[in-house]
Order: sequence, then C-alpha cells, then structure tokens
Amino acid sequence: MRQNEIAKKYSLALFELGKEENKLTEFREQLEIITNTIEENTDLKKMLFHPLITPEDKKKILQELFSSAVSDEILNFLKILLEKRREKYIRAILNDFTALMNKENGILEVEVISAVELSAELKDKLEQKLINLSGYKIILKERVSPDIIGGLILKIGDQVIDGSIRHDLELLMDRIIEIPVSELGV
Repeated sequence: MRQNEIAKKYSLALFELGKEENKLTEFREQLEIITNTIEENTDLKKMLFHPLITPEDKKKILQELFSSAVSDEILNFLKILLEKRREKYIRAILNDFTALMNKENGILEVEVISAVELSAELKDKLEQKLINLSGYKIILKERVSPDIIGGLILKIGDQVIDGSIRHDLELLMDRIIEIPVSELGV
C-alpha cells in the first residue's frame, strides 16, 4: 500500500469517529499539537522513528507527553499507529484529516505559487474564479517561488495545475530535444 493510501485509510477512520462524536475540530487541533511537537523536537522525532525502539516503549513516552494535552480517543489512535508502525505517517494523516474536514465544511484549500507576491486584486479574482468553478469556499495559501519565473502553479489536493513559465520552457526544451538533427538544417 502506498504512503498516501495508508494515511488516507487512518485519517478517514479518525474522521468518521470525530464526526460521530462531534469532535472534528478538537481531533484536528490535537493531531496538530502532536504532529508539531514531534516535528519541532529532534530527539523525540529520532526516538519515534527509530526502528529498534519497541512500540510499547514509544507508547509509554507518548502517553507521558500527551495524556494531559489530548483526548483518550486521540491517544488511543496514536497508540494504534505505533502498534502498526505507522508513526511516520502522522503528518500525512493530519493533512488528509484536514482535507476531509474542509470538504465536509465546503472549503477548498488551494496553494498558489507565484514568482512574485500577488496583488490583492489578482488574489480576489483568482479566488472568485475558483469559487465559481468549484462551488466551494476557497482558502488561498500563497507561496512565492522566484524560480518559476512567471505565471502560477495551483495545488488543489493531489492535483497540480502548472501554468508557470518555467514549465512552459521545460516543455519547449523537450520538444526541441525531440527534433531530429537532420531537420535542423545542420
């Protein structure tokens, strides 16, 4: 099973439980606390991802760390991840869980990558166009990346729409490379 399929399976199970218990926001916030704590603490991360440390030892440490900060449901979920040795998927599970929550609430998160910061007017136009196309409330997350040269890259879930000049130049280069030398008049 591929990494994102594994994460989706676990996030869906937790999402269904959260929905049933009316605790979606609480679960997402607690998953975020755990994920951020792990990612910000190098020693904790090394311990958690070390293959020779048993799941039981990992559970004891995480029980100590998080028992007062998260619900029993999230703590039990974390223990299941440890038992199944799926701890490396915690960030992907949080991302998938958030996407499921957003979908449930009619929200679509779109990452917009541009070479320069977009003007407020352009952001508004892009947001309105995406609302009209999708019917969802849009959350734009902007990132500036000068190496795309110009244009935009939109990331919507697993889909990428690459309208960057860099991408166009790469496609042009591929087409030039495919031209036989005899056709170049050399």
